[in-house]
Formats: sequence, C-alpha cells, structure tokens
Amino acid sequence: RGGSQKLLAPPPTGVVEKEIAAFEKLGGRFIALCEPDYPEAQFNLGNFLFRQFRPAEALEHCEAAVRLRPPYFDAHFVLAGVLVQLGRPEDALTHFEAALKVRPDYVEARQTYAETLVHMGRVSEGLAQFEEALRLQPRNAALELGLGSALAELQRWDEAAPHFAAAVELKPDSPENQVALGGALGRLGRVGEAAEHFEAAVRLDPDSIAARYNLGNAWFAQHRFAEAAEQYGAVIRLRPEFAEAHNNLGNALTQLRRFDEALAQYEETLRLKPDFAPARNNLARLQALQARSR
Repeated sequence: RGGSQKLLAPPPTGVVEKEIAAFEKLGGRFIALCEPDYPEAQFNLGNFLFRQFRPAEALEHCEAAVRLRPPYFDAHFVLAGVLVQLGRPEDALTHFEAALKVRPDYVEARQTYAETLVHMGRVSEGLAQFEEALRLQPRNAALELGLGSALAELQRWDEAAPHFAAAVELKPDSPENQVALGGALGRLGRVGEAAEHFEAAVRLDPDSIAARYNLGNAWFAQHRFAEAAEQYGAVIRLRPEFAEAHNNLGNALTQLRRFDEALAQYEETLRLKPDFAPARNNLARLQALQARSR
C-alpha cells in the first residue's frame, strides 16, 4: 500500500525488483488498462510506477485514482510523492493535505508533508507539522531530527539543540544525529561538546564529509591546528573538489607555519572557486608575510 512508503527517496533496489515481479505476475498493468474506472487498479499501477521512480508515467494513474475516489488516502499520499519527484511541490501540498484530512493521525504522511514545506522554504509551517507529528508519536528520532533541523533553519539554535539531543539519545548510532547536535552546540559556543559529537560521527562513519569537516572546524576553534589539518586533509581525500576544505587546510597549515603547503592550498581553492574571497585574502596575507620575512 502506498501509505507505508517514504516519498522523497527511492526504496531499496531488491524491494523494488520483488514488487515489480509480483505486480507483473498479477497482471497489474493489464487490470488497470482494462478497468479504468477501478480506483484500486489505477492506484496500484501508479504506485508501481512511482516505486520504480517513473513519476511521469505514475502521474495519470494516481490522478485517476483520486478522481474516482476523492477520499482515497493512499492515492493522495503517493500522488503527493509523484509531484515532489516531478519538481512540483506546490501541487504536492494539496494532496498531502487531502491525505491528512482522511487520516490526520498518520505520522509518516505528516512528516513528509513537513519535510516538503521546509524544503520549499516554508519553514514555520513545516515546524508546526513536525510538532504535531511529535505530539502524535513522541520519542521518534526522525521527527526530533526534523523538528530540530527546522528550528536550525530559523537560527533558533537554543531550541534546536534539545531536539537534536533527543534524536541522539533515541538513535546514538546515527552519524546524522551526531553531526546535527554537534552543529547546534557549536553555534551555541559549546565547541568542546560539539567536537565530541563530531568525533562520534566520524567513528560511526569514517567517510562522513560533514562529520570530518565540522570536526576540523571545532579543532581549529580550539587552536588544535595539527588535528584540524588532519581532518581537512581527510575531507579533501574524500572530496578533492571541496574548495572550502582546501582553504581551511591552508589556514591550519599557516598556523603551523607550514607556509609553502598553505600557499598551495589557497591556490588550489582559487583554482576550484576563483571568486572565493576568503582564500584570495588569505593568499595575499600569506604572500605579504613571506615577503616581509625574506
């Protein structure tokens, strides 16, 4: 059924392949084409196409399902997801709202509605939906993370931090939760605590660019320049085109008085991002420093 799936990301490939096989075995497409006035058949075909990430084909069948049965929760919910995939989030909102009118206590639909609102920049509205979802289902790590993220978008860091902390408490093995809490704590000036959570995220996922980059920033703020340089170097190995990481590595190397290496990093930053003013200023300052010391 459509109401039990996430709408903003594809399902695992193995799941899709099993569903495709089952659907084709049952002749789902044939039934939908032969019974165009049967809302379940239209929905099943639309949901089948949606779960293959074929939203343009899914659209007409989901629309047919809601036209044939206006209060059809699953069809409205999946149609909203189809419209999000098609880059039509404004149109999707109508169908999230229609789905929630039928089942106002369905937390996943409310969560996805909230996420869509936040992605559209309607953060205050998304915040209200996250709050209602948490009222319906307290102690849900994903909802705590979503609510915290909405508050962070509004720069309300002192309110965001407790929700990120709740997400970490409920799901401590999530690097995303650890990074989110670290980021909020850093914004609140609690840099030492922030570093602890970024370190936890790196332990959980050594390839997390966000965790390593933020850990580097936390170490730099604490004047632990060698450790900061190590993290920025790891980030660059993972993503060589990350201009800001090259610039920050240059800053750490400058503090370590490894000037030639720092110059190379600033030059690489500007090669990647020619209009990046901080790197241009850093390069000019370092060149002037070297000229004076000759």
